[in-house]
Amino acid sequence: MRGRPLSYEPEGSTDYVAFDTTREVYEAEPGKSHVSHVTKHSGWEETVAKAIEDAPGVRSDVKNDRLGFLIPYTHEGEAHSYEPDFLVSVDVPDGSPALTLIVEVSGEKRADKAAKIGFARNLWVPAVNNDGRYGQWAIVEITDPHAALAILKRTPR
Repeated sequence: MRGRPLSYEPEGSTDYVAFDTTREVYEAEPGKSHVSHVTKHSGWEETVAKAIEDAPGVRSDVKNDRLGFLIPYTHEGEAHSYEPDFLVSVDVPDGSPALTLIVEVSGEKRADKAAKIGFARNLWVPAVNNDGRYGQWAIVEITDPHAALAILKRTPR
């Protein structure tokens, strides 16, 4: 692999998230997010963010912007970092601890996007779930922002 080595922390927190941005923002629902504002990266992401807030069973959510939550992956033999769009904690009907759902908003189909989503879905999520120390995780890719609420409602838990 070429490039500099990647460093990853096994745990993180939203306790100290504070930064200035020139992007537009909107205020997050105070009872569900540890971060007060959502940075608008695209209209699609804004639509999905609002669907996440409206989805039943959502305990908390956060736009993964400058949180440092990255998933390492390789594409064409080179190391990269995948920064998912959202992290969402959802209730599990049987009373088990909440599921952490990685939500990725995808536009056009690209090989690098498929590589990082595939790595997260097929390797990272199973590895974290097998480890067991960080609860249960799943990933959902949303390709139609207007269908986001329906997709989130039927996400297996």
